[in-house]
Amino acid sequence: MKTAATTPARAALKFGRFLILPHHREFFIGGMPVPLGSRAFDVLMVLIEAGGELVTKDEILSRVWPRMVVEEHSLQFHISALRKVLGKDRGFIKTISGRGYRFVADITVADEEEEASVKPTAALPPSSLPDPQRPTNLPAPTCDLIGRRPNCRRRRPS
Repeated sequence: MKTAATTPARAALKFGRFLILPHHREFFIGGMPVPLGSRAFDVLMVLIEAGGELVTKDEILSRVWPRMVVEEHSLQFHISALRKVLGKDRGFIKTISGRGYRFVADITVADEEEEASVKPTAALPPSSLPDPQRPTNLPAPTCDLIGRRPNCRRRRPS
């Protein structure tokens, strides 16, 4: 069985109820896509690529934010976001006090059937597209804003 440390870069990875498509930068829980910020995704991939070994805070910062000065609380924020997404499996990310983090889940390469079972996120479903008649979620205006009279009466919706 291949592990994450010995897999090609385009391979889908799985651990527990989670599936990652590194080449698409997508994260799934139980086959459903879960939004994960790009920096949080990068932090997760750095931890996974370490194959269960300790990854120092400095190493994560330099790989996720190359050539940038970033404070440690940014890393802590993204670790917290990852733990929130992992939910009951938040213990997959272990903190090594004062040193860094370890990803302790057993990671395997997903087979083609598992990879094909996830829902693609490339296109938005029609229900999530805005209504062309109402491009915002604001209520319909009750009167004109420019040149309105002080005693503007409410218009009835048409």
